[in-house]
Amino acid sequence: MKTAVLLCVALAGCACALAAGEGDEVQAAVGKLEKAFFTDVPAPSKKESHGLRIINGQVAAPGQFPYYVGVYIDLSGFCGGSLINKKWVLTAAHCVDGGNFWALFMGVTSMWMAKQEGREVHVTRGGLHHPDYDSKLIINDLGLIQLMNEVTITNLIGTVTLTPKGVDYVGSSPTVAGFGKIHDLPKIISDDLMFTSMPVVSSDICYDAYGSEHPSFICLATDQVKTSSCNGDSGGPLVVYDAQNNPTQIGATSFGATASCEEGYPVGFVNLAYFIDWIAESTGIPYPFNQ
Repeated sequence: MKTAVLLCVALAGCACALAAGEGDEVQAAVGKLEKAFFTDVPAPSKKESHGLRIINGQVAAPGQFPYYVGVYIDLSGFCGGSLINKKWVLTAAHCVDGGNFWALFMGVTSMWMAKQEGREVHVTRGGLHHPDYDSKLIINDLGLIQLMNEVTITNLIGTVTLTPKGVDYVGSSPTVAGFGKIHDLPKIISDDLMFTSMPVVSSDICYDAYGSEHPSFICLATDQVKTSSCNGDSGGPLVVYDAQNNPTQIGATSFGATASCEEGYPVGFVNLAYFIDWIAESTGIPYPFNQ
């Protein structure tokens, strides 16, 4: 039986203090963040095992995932998220738990963000997580971040529709996107937004691997191709597409195996169909949230 870990990542060498309500300091902190990401960042220690990244994936094109959000936690940690409304970002609970400040990058498909036109940066302290989130059991791992100002919708930035509640996606092959590790070697962040697809399997697969089963998460695994999320992909969107290629988000990256991202171990994703009522209650916005 493998040990499951959360899939965010700590970024050594990228920590800044921020005073509440001071716009100049916010911009200065974001500037330091960008500078840190455009240079080599030391690898985390073996204990810093949170975070998932895309293994054996493909590079995303600009505008392919307009709802993807890069979430920087206190300027010292990285997760993914999704824009579900002009003022709300959905992510994993462990990406907001204990955090004080989030810098949210939108419209970004490359870590060379300063050179990319059409992006937006939002800063906020408005993070919350599900009241029954348990970091040890890794259940109810869902968080929300409220923006101070509305996002401008463009061809590079947009919202995503969430799944209706109560839908079972076992047998489907959804797509996950993220800036996570592209292999097990100790590099922090992929230069490019990556994506891959994996089938949704019975929760028994995750139970056999990790000894854990709960309706708050769904299990993805494949024994055909070693493709997966990995460290740094936490909170990133998991989507299915309809016949017109319109995406519906059904999950958010949550946990995987401590042993390796390349060995084909199952990955746990937040089951959004289980949380639609809580999202509506927390945001004050009726489903489907992005209307």
